[in-house]
Amino acid sequence: MNKNAPQLVFAPGVCLHMDPSVRLADFFFSHFCDNVPTHPHRDSNTELIESIHVVIAIENTELRFGHDESYEINFRAPTTTVSANEIWGVRHALETLLQLNDNDTPRNQEQTIYDAPSFPWRGLLLDTSRHFLPERDIMRQLQAMAMSKMNVFHWHLTDAQSFPFLLKSRPELATRGAHKPGMWYDAASIRRVVGFAEKMGV
Repeated sequence: MNKNAPQLVFAPGVCLHMDPSVRLADFFFSHFCDNVPTHPHRDSNTELIESIHVVIAIENTELRFGHDESYEINFRAPTTTVSANEIWGVRHALETLLQLNDNDTPRNQEQTIYDAPSFPWRGLLLDTSRHFLPERDIMRQLQAMAMSKMNVFHWHLTDAQSFPFLLKSRPELATRGAHKPGMWYDAASIRRVVGFAEKMGV
């Protein structure tokens, strides 16, 4: 890599162009825009990315094991194009863009990145039956998984050590089986975790 090559960085207010009819498009847009680092102060060796165009070949947005997570990024300042067969490849591509946007990483003005997972199962297990974690910590772990492009979350929810699942039909399982009062998840919190995991591509 030529260290004197122009650095490609996001311009303040960089535009993300994505078909709004695609499910989760609004979430991806807000997630990207809320986290994109911009560099308003630049030198003569900096090329600004002013807009990102997203192209999706297949409109299927069902999260399932074995879906196509490949993507391609074409850097052509001031416009960058993200191409993927499915929405989940777009999610990975946007994560890559966020991670690449580093002032210390020079990139040629014209460059193409193609990436795809080497393994279909890239998972992590959380055992909250033995080590209870608040809902916000589980969400944070899911975000970290998405940043690492992991895609399988195994939640070991209950076991002999504790039963932190508040069932409407048998609430005593949690009230008597949790480590401490309040150290449990109800149906609403589990729905929130599962819904957030889907948005993270997990």
